[in-house]
Amino acid sequence: MKHRIQLFVLVFLSFALSPLAGYAADEPPGITALLDMMESQYKTAGSPRPTYESIDVDGNGGATLHNLRWSMKQPEVEGSFVVEKIVISGVSQRASGAYSFKSIVSENIVMKMDLPDVGPLVIAIPEATSTNTHILPKQTADGMDYSALLGKAVYESSSVPVTTITVAGKSFDAKNFTANWKGDPETGLGKWDVSMQSIVIPVSAIPNPEFQKDMKEAFGFEQFDLAFDASVAVTGQDKKLNVAYGFRFKGKQIGDFEFAFAGQDIPGELAAVLKELQTGKEPNMGQLMPLIIGIKFAKLKLRFVDDNFTTKMLAFAAKKEGTTVEAMTANGAALIQVGLMQLNLPEFSKSVVGAYNAFVNNPGNISIEASPEKPVAMSTLMGLMAAPAVAIKTLGVKVEANR
Repeated sequence: MKHRIQLFVLVFLSFALSPLAGYAADEPPGITALLDMMESQYKTAGSPRPTYESIDVDGNGGATLHNLRWSMKQPEVEGSFVVEKIVISGVSQRASGAYSFKSIVSENIVMKMDLPDVGPLVIAIPEATSTNTHILPKQTADGMDYSALLGKAVYESSSVPVTTITVAGKSFDAKNFTANWKGDPETGLGKWDVSMQSIVIPVSAIPNPEFQKDMKEAFGFEQFDLAFDASVAVTGQDKKLNVAYGFRFKGKQIGDFEFAFAGQDIPGELAAVLKELQTGKEPNMGQLMPLIIGIKFAKLKLRFVDDNFTTKMLAFAAKKEGTTVEAMTANGAALIQVGLMQLNLPEFSKSVVGAYNAFVNNPGNISIEASPEKPVAMSTLMGLMAAPAVAIKTLGVKVEANR
């Protein structure tokens, strides 16, 4: 399933934000560079270079590509893609030799694939745009290649107003996908903000009759109204990267799931190793470990904000177990307390049980966070695996509710 999700994201971004075509003798240099970048970017997906029926050059380095066609074949997934028209304009070449494009507009994108355990999936996008697209140099000024982490191009602004997804014979819309980036086009380092305003999925689109029945009868759901937003910041100095990541998944009448992570001193050489792994090369632990052990952990946080869902979920779970909510939650608190006793951290154990009780009795929000006073190297974290009590203190782990 993880592989299929990654594949879907790969396809969506490549065609929704900057869908491109194959080679033609009259391609302007900037268009050729853009096509070469796309071929290189998705070569590891096992796909051939896309083709198009015709190209109209605009005389200023840009072009309009007609009827792009692309296909892919993986052991578990096959897909075909058609884009009616792509207009690429405002082409310029930077001092580094890499190209930039003021505007890329794609019209009438249709993607089809057959997913195991799901069936036919069709994705239709009437229009997708990106502005100020920058191809990254093959090698940055510091001699590093960050493409395995950052990709081969960045888009200062991109948007997909409507995406219609049809699966299991049911259709639903994802509305107002946007992505914005600000940073250095010569390295790709910078900050990304991504969001999807709304994804309304009918319960009937989930091919599981028992799940459908439970959602409708126990929770009153005929559809799921979902959204998400995320921010990622990647900075670099002395051939090392710092990463800060935040993601929030929103479900109406369910709640918000929030995730945040920060790491420091990630070696730039690690990107080159990851790039090799993407080609299917077996990992060389002797090469990987020296790069990994110096990475520093700065923060991890998971948080759930309830939206009138937890009480229903507890009642549903208690009914399934043939007990009451009160008995089930009391048993949960006891199990947590017993599990934490071996740590010999009474204050921490008390805070965790207190947070649990506060949340299940009056659902508001609950979070677990690890925020060490100073970033902790992976080598230190590995040493702490055998000493969980020390790890909790070192990492500043805390559990809170209704804060």
